[in-house]
Amino acid sequence: MESITAADSITASEARGVVQLALQPASAAVSEMIDKENHILLPMCLDTLTEDDWHEIAKQSLEFGFCLYDPPDTWRPQQHG
Repeated sequence: MESITAADSITASEARGVVQLALQPASAAVSEMIDKENHILLPMCLDTLTEDDWHEIAKQSLEFGFCLYDPPDTWRPQQHG
């Protein structure tokens, strides 16, 4: 993290080193996690959870917050109106 905060005082070679040693592995790990979520976790959840389960998850999500954005609308299952 020091290397990133000192970005204005490092050389291009040092910056490449930071990218290779820290940023590329972190990016690969995040990409792998997203791939597993999309191809394993979400399909399993869609097969397992009921609409009521999803509604409960949606209600509790406000408690934990959202990763990248706050949804503009509150989702409600059709049966709940």
